[in-house]
Amino acid sequence: MQWALFERMNLINKIEIPPRFSKATNSYKSIIPAEEFTAKRLFEEIAALANTGGEIHLPEGQLELSKTLKLPSNLRLIGIAGKTELIFKDVDFGLMIQNHNGIEVENLRIRHQGTHKFCAAIFITQATDLIFSNVEIIKPRAVGFLFADNVHRTRLEHCSVYEANLVGFMMVRNVWDTILQSCVAEGCKQGGVFLTDLKLPSHIDPLDFHNQIHHTSEIIGNFAPFDPDDPLPYRNSLIDCTFRYNRKMGITTDGVGNLNVVNCVIANNDCEGITIDNGSWGCQILNCHIYNNGWRGLQDENELNQDFVEQMGIMEDGSSKAKLPGISLDNAAYCRIENNSIEDNWGVNY
Repeated sequence: MQWALFERMNLINKIEIPPRFSKATNSYKSIIPAEEFTAKRLFEEIAALANTGGEIHLPEGQLELSKTLKLPSNLRLIGIAGKTELIFKDVDFGLMIQNHNGIEVENLRIRHQGTHKFCAAIFITQATDLIFSNVEIIKPRAVGFLFADNVHRTRLEHCSVYEANLVGFMMVRNVWDTILQSCVAEGCKQGGVFLTDLKLPSHIDPLDFHNQIHHTSEIIGNFAPFDPDDPLPYRNSLIDCTFRYNRKMGITTDGVGNLNVVNCVIANNDCEGITIDNGSWGCQILNCHIYNNGWRGLQDENELNQDFVEQMGIMEDGSSKAKLPGISLDNAAYCRIENNSIEDNWGVNY
């Protein structure tokens, strides 16, 4: 038997990619006036387009929602840049796309309020051919954008997540051909971007994130060895993005293939700037500015103990003596790191 990573690279070429979604031409357009901007009206408009698709234009203003907004195929949901705000209160998933395709979401600000648990402001699963443009998520309860299981060909342009209670952007298992262009994850309590081939035992449903976390103790930082046939994030790109001031890593990978990180700023993250790890291959980090990562002053005693560095002690400024690099490569192969500015990271540069 050959090295498991080589087996994984061979298997990936045998997987069938879903065909592109053929968007229907539909001239239906609904414009919701400000005086009718209510949850009832919005849900009615979405229900009316469930079978046909079309456009819904939202006005300036704030709208509080107490249940998940599920988007059907062939829908464009369009707000006014910087002025249309959806506030989800005590809702596990704000916007949800599940088993639907060809959806566009533009010009929305989303707040995701409630106690911390594993959930997401925007959750996508079993979907293809999606576009998010100028979507800003503020203080989500856990994850900003969560992509999990059979998500193909998604594009995010000028999307931002600030102060997530877990991670800004997360891709779990077979999420393929996603492009983040000019996106931002800043001030998140765990990390900016996390990509994982998180293995599930057969008795846990892919959408049962509560038991997934219980099974792994922590979704970040407690990775199991990969199997070659684990579904994994593949051929995803982060271009012209900024990931900074996150409490742990700027970008974390746990078994990915062909991740491209190009022209990004990865700075002031308390752990590594970027990790390429645990069965990853063919990743590229090109033309990025990676600096001032790895101070490791925000982790508590528990976290340092989990990382096996608590015994190394604490410095006078309260940070761990176990500093971290700008780029970490571990259990990875065939990666290209070229033409980056890597400087002033607290451990080593890489």
